Amino acid sequence: MKRSLALLLAAADAVLAALLGLALPLVAAATVWAARGLPAGGGDLTLRFAADTWLLSLGGALSVTLDEATAVGLGASGPVAFTLAIAPMGLTLLTVVVAARGARRAAAAGIARDGVIVSTILFAVIAGVVSAMAAMPAVTPILWRSVLGAALVYGIPATIAAVRPHLAEFGDEHPLLALSARLVKGMAAGLLASSALVLGAGLIAGMGRVLSVFQSMHLDPMGAVVAGFSQLAMLPNFLVWALAWSTGPGVEIGQGASATMLGTNLGPLPLVPLFGVIPEGTAPWLLAAAVVPFLGTTLGSHSIRFGEGSFAPSGMRAGAAAIASLVLAIVAGLLVLLAAGPVGPERLAWIGPNPLWTMLAVFGFALVGGLVGAFLPRGFLLGEVHDDQDDDDVAPQRTVREAQDEEADDVDDEGDEDAAEEQPRRRSWFGRRRRADDASNDTASDDDPDEDELDDEDVAEDEIDPEQEAWDAWVAEAEAEEAARERANEAEPEDVDETPDTSIRHRFTRRRDESAGRTAGGLKRAIQRDDEPDIYADIDL
Repeated sequence: MKRSLALLLAAADAVLAALLGLALPLVAAATVWAARGLPAGGGDLTLRFAADTWLLSLGGALSVTLDEATAVGLGASGPVAFTLAIAPMGLTLLTVVVAARGARRAAAAGIARDGVIVSTILFAVIAGVVSAMAAMPAVTPILWRSVLGAALVYGIPATIAAVRPHLAEFGDEHPLLALSARLVKGMAAGLLASSALVLGAGLIAGMGRVLSVFQSMHLDPMGAVVAGFSQLAMLPNFLVWALAWSTGPGVEIGQGASATMLGTNLGPLPLVPLFGVIPEGTAPWLLAAAVVPFLGTTLGSHSIRFGEGSFAPSGMRAGAAAIASLVLAIVAGLLVLLAAGPVGPERLAWIGPNPLWTMLAVFGFALVGGLVGAFLPRGFLLGEVHDDQDDDDVAPQRTVREAQDEEADDVDDEGDEDAAEEQPRRRSWFGRRRRADDASNDTASDDDPDEDELDDEDVAEDEIDPEQEAWDAWVAEAEAEEAARERANEAEPEDVDETPDTSIRHRFTRRRDESAGRTAGGLKRAIQRDDEPDIYADIDL
């Protein structure tokens, strides 16, 4: 693909991400507008609502100013000014998916870096233009937050997706970081599953409260459908809230109101149906919910104990667990900044978890669970228990790669150089394929000819090739039978059998010639059966 065309496709991905993010809230607002009979001025408000919602999903913020008449109608005593900065993370997830897809295509076209830069800049420019056009006296998007948020939300996943194909080579050189990356993926999946489990249990227990909030909103059928889709857009936010609640910090619902495992103290809440999942009162048994994220991180880290990645040294496993826990804590803090924020004046100045406390809690759960899961015997929680030796004792239990390296080092330069180059690549302990050593570095000593021979005792058992053993045994048997036949012919030349030779040696030679296929005689032998007379013996092919 030409470079210019690939860059054009990268720019098209940025435009597509912007259009999809704008289209979904626009359809929802247009549906409500049409259901109300298309009142005058509703089209302009529909476009602004879609633009503001999309900018919020990118981490932007809206400066809201209500005049005295509007504020009094809402129950305030005078003009009100506040900041709205909570992201509907369902739309954020859509942008992340489109950005990662475009970055992978740019990497496949060979323009990973330029493609990510072009698409990210274009996406941020589109966000800035939309922010400027959506400004109105009552609601004004904050321009710098819109541009910065768009660049981060689009650029970070695009960069990760672009460099991912190169992480395999990087992991070969830095095994600690490779193991840490595997732990991050495993424990992140465990935390996500635990948050979904906690949120699902809350939905089941609080379904009555959720339905009562829906009924109190007095929505028509179309409004109910739009409200339902808006709750789906906020569902990832509540997953982050469930993570903060189950790890200890809890969720703040305005000043003086909070919901934790120790108890719930709530005041008046906004009309958001999903707030019905928040448990009421105090129940000591809710403390058992802390076991869920611990099991999630333990199972996630224990997943690396399967396969060839299970024999990492103990110190490396502990270091990888610490690094992975730090990365997960930072990611959790960033997600909280998107999932929480101000939604109104005074007591609604902050709704959601506290970023700092959530980071510390996630780090603690991930570290403890990661260490426990990484040091449990293989298959202890998720499968069959295997005998697991201490991986610090590397000398007694030599890995396949070490045996392979020794075998390559002992190969003679003159006779076995090609065999050394064709040695199969073995997986290292962290699951990556190691490149074959350069044959030029495989030298043997000329002083002692025994050094050129492999020491069978130092080679791992799985290094022995069964096919090669069978082949060697076949050749040895054929040579022995041929030698016996020659001795018999020398002793009794008049009794030589003129029938076609069907010995093992003959069949071995014919099969070798058949595989080569270089001569017409080989073709003749390939089509001739063993019990068929050689009627073509006197014909020169």
